[in-house]
Formats: sequence, C-alpha cells, structure tokens
Amino acid sequence: MLDIQKGSQKYEVLSIYSPRYLAQNHYIDLNIDRCDYLKIRYEGTRIDCSLLEKKSGPDQLEESEYKQLLGTLDKFVQHESWDTIDRDDGLEYKRYHGAGKKNYFAGYSQTIMKFRYSEKQRVFGYRKGDRFRVILIERDHKISNNG
Repeated sequence: MLDIQKGSQKYEVLSIYSPRYLAQNHYIDLNIDRCDYLKIRYEGTRIDCSLLEKKSGPDQLEESEYKQLLGTLDKFVQHESWDTIDRDDGLEYKRYHGAGKKNYFAGYSQTIMKFRYSEKQRVFGYRKGDRFRVILIERDHKISNNG
C-alpha cells in the first residue's frame, strides 16, 4: 500500500502499475486536471497532448463533451495506421485551410490538421513522426468554419 498526500488530503493506493494506471483510476481523487490527465493517459501513444494549453483544452468542456473527446482520442490511438485514420469517416481527419486574418494557426510552420470528436467539435494539431500533437480543442466550430 502506498500513502499519497496532496495538501491536507491523504490517499491510500493499493497498487500502482504505471502513472497512466494511477491517473485513470484515481484522477478524481487526486484532483488531476483534465489537461494533465490527457497528457498522462495518452503518453506513449499516437496522441501527444504535451503542447495543449489549459485555455484551449478540455477544461472548457461539459462532462458529456469531455467523455466524447476521450472516446474519440481512444478510437484515434486504436487505429492500425494513419491510412485507417484518414479513411475513418467519423473522424473526418483532414487539413485545416485557414486564410488571411482568419487563419488561427498562421504562426505555425507545420501543416495543421483537424478531426472531429462530435458534430461541431474539433481537435487541431499537427503530425510529427508517428504522433499527432494536439494544440487546441475547439468547442464551438468557429475556427473550423474558417478552414
């Protein structure tokens, strides 16, 4: 048994297999915020949330939206290849084509891609090697409408 203390709260953990195991099973008890949870949950997978900022991340989402996001990210990492991701009609994985003043990602030298996790909501990022680096989670479709 391992005792963990966060502030004045003390938690007993019976078994820790990995940081991912700890986060998935105790993130609420340990008060791990959603952004950090995504970083831990998808570490070592095709999804990289290390560049995701809190202001443009999962903390803005309602609980049901957040669960949809997790389900879609899980689906994304379970794909066999980038080719199967590209062919997945549900994800609609494609290039972001921002133009002029409405190009939200004008400062990026990488090709920005997006995929959907609900009818109106999108995840933006870019591919580096075999990983998709998430940089923004969009809730209202305003950025996606411009590209």
